[in-house]
Amino acid sequence: MSTKILESLAFSEAKAQLSHLMTAVVHDHCPRVVDRHQGREEMLLVGRDDLLAMLEPFQFEPKASFSEGEFILRLPELGLIAGGESFDEALEELVELAESYAEQHFSRLPSYMETDRRQQLPWVARVALTAPQDRQHLFTAVPADQPVLQTAA
Repeated sequence: MSTKILESLAFSEAKAQLSHLMTAVVHDHCPRVVDRHQGREEMLLVGRDDLLAMLEPFQFEPKASFSEGEFILRLPELGLIAGGESFDEALEELVELAESYAEQHFSRLPSYMETDRRQQLPWVARVALTAPQDRQHLFTAVPADQPVLQTAA
């Protein structure tokens, strides 16, 4: 069931041309469809940077609060909550929780694809594809019209 919009290759042809295929997909930014069994199974090959560009609209919108000496960060997109004595501690815990959740999500992906958790896939992919040293930025780049920290009464 090829889309015919993207160039499609048979699995055996893709294996034989893997180096050329990787160059076309990654360096030339030309996604390719690879199929086998006369198109009954298909996969899309796309470069990591291109995929991250496609996922840019899926921005995290963390919610922060401070209450009774504890910073709380909530990540509604993944249903995560982290806390710490400082904002940095809470952020560090949030990154660790997001990384752990992404690993769990991909390890259980076949079953998650049958539930509403499949809707989390773009955000989970953003976590997984972002370099570890840059993951904190996923949760600190808050739109200017949103408060970064709310103090509880």
